[in-house]
Amino acid sequence: MLYAMHDFMGRVITIADCTGYRGFEHPDTAKELTYDFEVTSKILNRQLKHAMHLVLQDTTRDVLDRLERELKTRTKESWAPCFCTMLILCICIEELQIAVDGFAVHKATRRSKTNGFSRASGFETSRRLDDLLYNNCKTLFHAIHNSHKSRAGRRNEKGGFNPIRDTYDVNEKDGITQAMHVLVGEIHEILGDSGEDFKPLFVS
Repeated sequence: MLYAMHDFMGRVITIADCTGYRGFEHPDTAKELTYDFEVTSKILNRQLKHAMHLVLQDTTRDVLDRLERELKTRTKESWAPCFCTMLILCICIEELQIAVDGFAVHKATRRSKTNGFSRASGFETSRRLDDLLYNNCKTLFHAIHNSHKSRAGRRNEKGGFNPIRDTYDVNEKDGITQAMHVLVGEIHEILGDSGEDFKPLFVS
């Protein structure tokens, strides 16, 4: 839902001609006025985006609160939902960075005052998003699950939990579910098809 909202905010809402005519046929529409039909309604875009922005703020706060509660459990069961939530947050961060750069380019191409906001300022904002959000989330996630440590060799030895790097058999009692096993397998398949080395992403 969070990513869908970010995707919506980055789109221009368009109205098909048939939909527009149906809307103006409503009984409350003043028939004596002349309306211009356009593919895009700027007023509608602004109104819907404003409303969605408020919903997006509440949803983001709710997602972060739930993520915090899950991380505090420090259980193996929480690994998969926390990992997926952080991936979605990373995608949303990237969407924001794209939007910031687009805004900077738009400001730079306009003749009006930019109020000191340049493309360099946009790059700096994007860098801060990486440093303050992405890097902190990654560090926190690895610290909680001790992902940097090798898996425990002995029964009483405390090791790290890193399903993507290590191989784990399904063990419901230990928190390693079949759904987690399938998720890890799909991640390996995707990264293997892309030819990327996935270890630096989830080990370091």
